[in-house]
Amino acid sequence: MDEQRKKAYRWLLYKAMLEIRPLRWMATRWLDRLNPFRGIRVLQQAQAAGALADWLHNLAMYSALDFRDFDEDRFWKDYEWFARHGHEASLTSYRAEFERVLATT
Repeated sequence: MDEQRKKAYRWLLYKAMLEIRPLRWMATRWLDRLNPFRGIRVLQQAQAAGALADWLHNLAMYSALDFRDFDEDRFWKDYEWFARHGHEASLTSYRAEFERVLATT
């Protein structure tokens, strides 16, 4: 795999981390903890973050191994599966983001 593709995949990991990070600050005020609607929203966001992590955890491992034995076709098939099966994660932008990074390098 060439360096441009590696960079694009690593960018996806970075983008995912940016999407997951705000969970740290959810429901930190005591009023937020008392609001049941807020709790439902936090749970939904946690589930979305879990789906995102579930999809990308192998990408992180292969990135650490400099993409040795990484199966791109399988990675994108997994992407399609997660996107089709209604997981809460906003996966629709990841393929376009990957292509955008590839085009700019």
